[in-house]
Amino acid sequence: MLEDPLWIFNFECAPPERQVAELQRMAAMDIERIYPTHGDLDTIRKRGYDKRFIASSIHYLQRMLAQRREADFMSREASVFIAAELAAGELHWWAPYARVHECNRRVVANLA
Repeated sequence: MLEDPLWIFNFECAPPERQVAELQRMAAMDIERIYPTHGDLDTIRKRGYDKRFIASSIHYLQRMLAQRREADFMSREASVFIAAELAAGELHWWAPYARVHECNRRVVANLA
């Protein structure tokens, strides 16, 4: 199990770089299926996600960090940051992700 691809960022316990490194370490493991700890029950019932879920989590965080200084950053919806994964069917949208993303935008915008 992993936290959803849109997990609540907490950089007090580990900086973003460390979190990316840990996700990359997990991506190197022999993993067949991943079940999010929260999320759409239909997705979970359908065997969750494959290993691309880990890369999606990394990409979400990296895209947020890379775009945090752009003028419209605070108005960008979560779907903007995971659009490629949604289009490819690697992730499935779950409405509560929007609230999580609002928190994440504030956390990332306040990074030094």
